[in-house]
Amino acid sequence: DLPALPYAQRLRVLRERGSRLILLDAPLHPAALLADSEGRIDAYRKQLHELAAAEGLELLAPEQLVELSPQDFADWVHLAPAGSERLSAALANALETRVAERP
Repeated sequence: DLPALPYAQRLRVLRERGSRLILLDAPLHPAALLADSEGRIDAYRKQLHELAAAEGLELLAPEQLVELSPQDFADWVHLAPAGSERLSAALANALETRVAERP
């Protein structure tokens, strides 16, 4: 049962099954980035990049997919419905492209 396996084992099993694994970073309100004077977001993103590299995951950042404005957010870390729809559509396009490129 895949959900019961530890994280690293789940990744291994999924790879063995031929899955292409992609990690999506969380979207953040532009004000959150400006307010992070202690560098927590940079530290989090550094760890995310290290995890992706160590586990062989493709890392996607929301800003690679779509430009989100302050109006797209309900608060600093949650998208409003319109922002969610925009990011979901952009993610669907990105995943469709990756599936089409897959050998």
